[in-house]
Amino acid sequence: MKVIQVAKWGAMIALLGIVVMIALNQSPPTTQSAAPITVPEPSKRVQAPDFTLKTTEGETFQLSSLKGKSPVIVNFFSTT
Repeated sequence: MKVIQVAKWGAMIALLGIVVMIALNQSPPTTQSAAPITVPEPSKRVQAPDFTLKTTEGETFQLSSLKGKSPVIVNFFSTT
């Protein structure tokens, strides 16, 4: 029974969080049209500095090993 109560409270807190997020994202209506957004031109391509990291499996990875291959997206994250 206690597990069900904890789950209910968790669901209620999550729902409250969603409602607050929606409320904070609401903007007041404006009578003027918004100014057009200007997007700056992309900057020159700059080569990323080479670095070496250890993967979560303990292997070593070096960014330069991917040079000349398809575009690389680097996503840094942490595990405990």
